[in-house]
Amino acid sequence: LRLGIKLKITLAFSLVFTVLSCFFGLIGYQRVRDMMMRSAIDRGALEGNLRSLRSLLFVICFSSVLISSVVSYILTRVLLVPLQRIIHAARNIAANKMRNPIPVNGTRDELHELSVTINEMIARIDEAVQQQQNFFASASHELKTPLAILRTELEVGLRKPGLEEGLRQLLSNQLEEISRLQAIVNEFLVV
Repeated sequence: LRLGIKLKITLAFSLVFTVLSCFFGLIGYQRVRDMMMRSAIDRGALEGNLRSLRSLLFVICFSSVLISSVVSYILTRVLLVPLQRIIHAARNIAANKMRNPIPVNGTRDELHELSVTINEMIARIDEAVQQQQNFFASASHELKTPLAILRTELEVGLRKPGLEEGLRQLLSNQLEEISRLQAIVNEFLVV
């Protein structure tokens, strides 16, 4: 069973309120009972009044626990709205559009700190992705020229008349490898 934070807070407040209500209710009941017993004239009427008081205290405690549970759940929902906004914004972050930061409230509390920290992390990740893309682009451009030169030289060498078969095969194999390298470099450019 996985409890959400709203339910956990509600249960915690309800439990504390229940314990305190019962504790103070019992203290109040004992005091009233002691006072009534000391000054009691009719024991039967007194016992009936005490039963009524006990029932009334039980109903009041139960009602107050119920009301406090509902109120604490509603307050928890209201208080966690900024956290829900942070969660929603974090879910909408994609690798290709990290530019949408998490909204930062001006309260200078833990949620503000969390939002700022996540935005700073997103900025660092975005910078790393940009550096990676720049590296791939630079490396690809730097590799294209030497590969094109090698390919041209091999193609020219293969067109020479009187080339022995072993050398022709070697040049053809190298031309295939250069073509494969050029395809890889082109994929880097696409990335």
